[in-house]
Amino acid sequence: MATHDWADLPGGGQHTCGGLNESSTYRILDDDYIFVSHSLGSRITIDGLQRIAALFANPEEFAKAGVKVTMKPDGGFEADTPDGQNLNVSSTSIQALKNKRIPIFMMSNQLPMLQMGRELPKVTNQIANYCESSGANYASRMLSETSIIAFSDPNDLLSYAVHTDFKDKYLDSRLCPTITNININVARVIEAFGVKGLANPLTAHIGYDTDDRVVAMIANGIGGPNTSAVTTERCEWTKVID
Repeated sequence: MATHDWADLPGGGQHTCGGLNESSTYRILDDDYIFVSHSLGSRITIDGLQRIAALFANPEEFAKAGVKVTMKPDGGFEADTPDGQNLNVSSTSIQALKNKRIPIFMMSNQLPMLQMGRELPKVTNQIANYCESSGANYASRMLSETSIIAFSDPNDLLSYAVHTDFKDKYLDSRLCPTITNININVARVIEAFGVKGLANPLTAHIGYDTDDRVVAMIANGIGGPNTSAVTTERCEWTKVID
């Protein structure tokens, strides 16, 4: 994703990450990144970003996986795996990431449930130190902001809101996470056998990408000048600043 222009990326989804060269992460300078995840994919995305944050802070961690790491004079590093794969990360790319805001739109997010029994990241409860310009560790952040937008249908049995204290305790502070929860009925609520408020829990779990409001909020946001008409007409929102 960070090695080529969009037009050069393969359409078949069978591209490998090997054979990276000196300028392997050059696209980080110019590109913006957005993740759209579903269910378990939300946990995978967060795990990946937290792993990158840990490795960038301490590239020697690569050695635990049998990877040879060579630090560069400019603050970047080069990693060589036993099978000949090569990754070159320049200090310019690392600095560029520190100024990026990356939104993650999570459908049927399962972060709270899938956190159970897992080890905590090494750096937690220090968001102010890493993410505010006056913070002691501001220069050591990975991103300027990881904006988590979590969509949840109340009838989805496997979806959970992400509480504000979750980001302090369970997310790596170097990601500078922020949380927005969106409660939305993507499954049609019906009355059956005299009981009101019933909905198909399977549809509530997988129906996000076919809901016009979800697509509109991902594309145009909410509460801003570009908000779509379908969002304005069919959604209500409250801005909360913590």
